[in-house]
Amino acid sequence: TLQDAARSLARDDIEGCLALLKKAASLSPQLPAPQVMLAEFYLRAGNPNEARKTLQSVDQTESHPQFHLTSAKVAFAEGRYDAANEHFAALASVAPPLGWTPDQVQEIREASYDGLASVAEARQQWQVAATHLERWLRLEPDDVGLRQRLGRVLLLAGNEAQARAHFEALHRQDETFNRPDVSVAAIYLQNGHTEKANSILSVALADDPDDVPLRFATAMAFVYQDKFAEAEEHAQQLEASGHRSIKLALLRSQIAWAMGEYDRAAAYASLALREDENNAEARYRYIVALAAQKAKRKDALAL
Repeated sequence: TLQDAARSLARDDIEGCLALLKKAASLSPQLPAPQVMLAEFYLRAGNPNEARKTLQSVDQTESHPQFHLTSAKVAFAEGRYDAANEHFAALASVAPPLGWTPDQVQEIREASYDGLASVAEARQQWQVAATHLERWLRLEPDDVGLRQRLGRVLLLAGNEAQARAHFEALHRQDETFNRPDVSVAAIYLQNGHTEKANSILSVALADDPDDVPLRFATAMAFVYQDKFAEAEEHAQQLEASGHRSIKLALLRSQIAWAMGEYDRAAAYASLALREDENNAEARYRYIVALAAQKAKRKDALAL
């Protein structure tokens, strides 16, 4: 019935949708008020304005968790952080409907922590966000994305040691994750703390100059800062060490193009294409490098 209601709304049959939602609510007391479900449909369709209008018709004494969750999401989407915070907080204390499973109850608790942290992050209240994420992590200690998010927030709150501990745990769990120093440097870089990022990478490279991912991250950090000569120096060292990969070829193509060396940019992009003819980035870099050269623009157009 809920799927039928969603299809009715997609056809702009609002009355038909609401009638089906009322029927569903009468059959299952665990469901929220029909208007709350309609508001959630609007929100999922990317229409928070209609969702807010619909929620205004709901009895404000409504205590179903979905009422608070939908209200919070609508308020957050519209930048009304005080209202969003109030509803996300209510989620943690409102009594669940009779018959809810423990998994449903935990899902609502997690939505509360997620929402409260999101509001704090939007306000750049990093320590507040960290507190909520730490509580959530106790419920889901194996959630990789959550641990990464907590590490970032802790770092921005000024707790670098705690942030590193989380990134270290991720790296121990799976070595394909960045080393802790690379993760920390990347977050500093993305948030404008370039000197801190460069210092961390420099110290790490001095201790481990042969670490390929570390040197690659250092090269990419300089690209991010538009310091292409420094990036090229690290890329050359990677190649001199015997490292060969599509990733390195694309990096060198990017650097060469930024330095105006279009012929070399095309050569490295071509090298990547020989390794993987379906690589979209390699084809793009090859075309733009050719297009930048007057004599080869026809070749670029042919591609």
